[in-house]
Amino acid sequence: MIDPPKRQEGHPDRLIDCEEALEPRFHKLMAWASTHGWTPAETHKALRRLIAADEREEQEEKKLKEYLALMHARERTRP
Repeated sequence: MIDPPKRQEGHPDRLIDCEEALEPRFHKLMAWASTHGWTPAETHKALRRLIAADEREEQEEKKLKEYLALMHARERTRP
């Protein structure tokens, strides 16, 4: 279970709230990985790579949505 946001989007302390909500699960994940033989350095690197891949995927999805919106707009303007 992760605590929900305490503040509205855009609030300057919302990121801190998110970190506080995720921190206990992060430590459990690190411990769980360690009990299964992964070093902290390997786990950190793997998490960074997963985050980077997720960010790339989000960017690609955003580009695709923008492209599709443009194509739909062009279709609507055709006679």
